[in-house]
Amino acid sequence: MSRRTLVEAALDAARLSRGAVDPSLGSDLTVLGYDRDFTEVLLASSSGPITAKVRRRTLAWQDVHLEGDWLRVPAPLHLDLGATAKAVAANLAARRIVEELGSGVMVSLGGDIATAATAGTAPHGGWQVLVQDRDENPGQQISLVAGKALATSSTQKRR
Repeated sequence: MSRRTLVEAALDAARLSRGAVDPSLGSDLTVLGYDRDFTEVLLASSSGPITAKVRRRTLAWQDVHLEGDWLRVPAPLHLDLGATAKAVAANLAARRIVEELGSGVMVSLGGDIATAATAGTAPHGGWQVLVQDRDENPGQQISLVAGKALATSSTQKRR
């Protein structure tokens, strides 16, 4: 898998979602602490609430351009390919497992779930996925059929 493939997937997701999936949020995520190890975040939060100032952006994913082997990301934007890169990897893994085993499969990588539709079938009723932000929140059981994908990421916890 090439970096180009991952950037293309991120920009495609941004276009298809009309910006709801935005790979240009890297700088904002850094301000919010997503570049830190969990231990650092826990230590910082033990001394009180963590505050962050996110500036209003004048640039967005539409200002990122991939042409041939050239990628232009205007400052101060930084790309975060986390969500879409995991989705691409889950899809590739699902396809490979189907090729090797010839059965239905569900792959979960850090909250991004993909199923393969090219061979095999889902279990009766589909694969069952529990979606829940925190332990004290009510959970929702999702039935995922072959050939579909799901992102269960949340801002409520990181793990």
